[in-house]
Amino acid sequence: MHSQFLFRYFKNKQAKIIDVRCVTGLVGVELEKSRFSNYDGIDLSQEMLDIAKQRNYSKLFLGSLNEMLPFHTDEYDVELCIGVFTHVHVGCKAF
Repeated sequence: MHSQFLFRYFKNKQAKIIDVRCVTGLVGVELEKSRFSNYDGIDLSQEMLDIAKQRNYSKLFLGSLNEMLPFHTDEYDVELCIGVFTHVHVGCKAF
């Protein structure tokens, strides 16, 4: 999983993390296994968030990266975007 990069190089287990496009929360499972404890998620689909709710996220947000995000830009220490920036999901404009 791509999140292994975070686990190898980011040692602050208390960091506030946002899992962008968390879908069903599989990244949350990996975060928990690696003893990260302060992570939130955002996804476009309420159905996916309902599944992710079971994966120990502190907060879950319904929203799109193509629109204004429902939190402050400096609220998180780390942003994980796994499989997000493609021509189908989110384009360059979101940067």
